[in-house]
Parts: sequence; structure tokens; C-alpha cells
Amino acid sequence: MPKPTNKQELQNKAQKEYAALDDIRSQLDTSHRHMLEAIGLLAEDELFMPGRRTWTGVSTLAADINSCGGAHYRWAQTGISGGTRAWSGEGATAKKEDTPPAAMEKRVTGGKPALLIIDVQRELFAKALPIYDEERLLANIRLLEEKAHVAKVPVFWVQHSTDKSLVEGTDGWKLHPALIPAKSDNFIRKHHGDAFQDTPLKAELDALHVRTVVVAGLVTHGCVQATCNGAHELGYDVVLVKDAHSNYNVKARDVINEWNATLSKNSVVRLQSTVEVDFETPATN
Repeated sequence: MPKPTNKQELQNKAQKEYAALDDIRSQLDTSHRHMLEAIGLLAEDELFMPGRRTWTGVSTLAADINSCGGAHYRWAQTGISGGTRAWSGEGATAKKEDTPPAAMEKRVTGGKPALLIIDVQRELFAKALPIYDEERLLANIRLLEEKAHVAKVPVFWVQHSTDKSLVEGTDGWKLHPALIPAKSDNFIRKHHGDAFQDTPLKAELDALHVRTVVVAGLVTHGCVQATCNGAHELGYDVVLVKDAHSNYNVKARDVINEWNATLSKNSVVRLQSTVEVDFETPATN
């Protein structure tokens, strides 16, 4: 029979494992820093213009970077969290296939909701390439806004700005004239793709006890997907309104379909159409 492992041997083994973990963390920090430095050398259109590089197809370089980088860690984090809950006796999270499809699409679920309308600003509608399906996009956003106001759900208008485009205070920075916010609405100014980065958005949502964010706006492959990923990483339930976001690419429809599929497949978002969105807060168990 094998000799029983004594307490000292277990402690020695644990110390070696902790040392290895420290090495892994150090390597991760180093590689992450190198990646950020490399990305920082690229221009914005190099990162976010679909098809800029032939091997990305209708996708963007930023999407490939996310797929090969952050997406893997989000996948691993989900698996580790589930395994930890099971090991601690809390039980595994119910599988998606155990939930009836109708229940998944019936309403916004997961906590008190808020509507985030991303970067629907005048300058983006004045590009050489027009916003794809502009009239339907604006109509759907107006309908979402109306639904949210009727349900007394907070609405957040997010406006982007840089030193060269969407310059804050200019006409181009303002919201599209077809959209008229209510006096009770909230406004967030941002300088990054992710509306949560270096803004008070999370603090304001948390103060309102919001756990579900419904996302619509511009542009699909830029600030919309970045905000969805940012919200997901912060633990929000994210609903992407699949017919209420758009872009001005020559293959805009393909870009929309691809990002709807990618974000949904990676469990970053749940997809709903404008008519399917129901802002009624679900009852708590």
C-alpha cells in the first residue's frame, strides 16, 4: 500500500503550486502589457474598419484581437466560476438548453433594466458611406426609448468624443435631431469604445440598482460591441437589440449579422428584437 501523505508533504506541494501560479501571473502581466503597447501603435481605423485587412473578412482587427485575447479569458472565467460553485456545494448553473427558448426571448431578465443608447450622433450620419438602414434604426431606437419611459426605466444617452472627430460641443457631436431625450434621461460622455471605461456609467447604474443593460446604437463593430463586452465583464446581464444597432460599412448588414452571432455565441449578450424587448422588471424569487 502507498504510504499516506503527511501534512508537511501537502504543505510543500501547495507552496510549489503557489510559486508556479505567481510565475504564471507574472507572464500574463508581461504579455498583456506587450499586447497593449502593440495595439497602441495602431490607428483607430486600422483597428475598427471592417475588411481593412483582407484576412479579417467583414470583421475588424479589433474583433480578432478580442477573439484571440479577452474572449478566451471570459470563457475560462465562466468555467472556473461554475466549477467553484459546484465544488462549494452551490450546484452547477442551469444549462442554457434547460431553459425554454420562449422564456429566453420573452422579456429582459436578470434584474432591474436600463436602456443604453450608444453614440447616435449627427457626425456619424454624415459619412461618405451612409448608416445602414438609417430610418429603421432611428425608428427602433425611438420605440425602445418610448417603451423605457412608459415602464419608468432609466435611459442613458452615451456620446463619444475625440480631439479629431465628434468634437465635444460641435454640431456633429450632438444627438441626431430625430431623437429627443426626456428631461429625466441620463447622459454619459466617453472617450473610449467601451462606455464604462473612465466614465461614471457603472456608478450611476449601480446607484439605480440596475443589473440588466439593453444596448442599441452606433457603431456595431466599434462602441456597441465594446460596451457589450465591457458590461458583460462587469457582471451585467446584457441584452443586445439585434435590429437597433448599425454602422456605415460597405458590408454593413454582414457586420451586424456577424457581431450578433459572435456576441451571442460567446454568451456575452442575449439577442432580442425591438418588438421583443419588454422592460417590465421580472419578479424576484
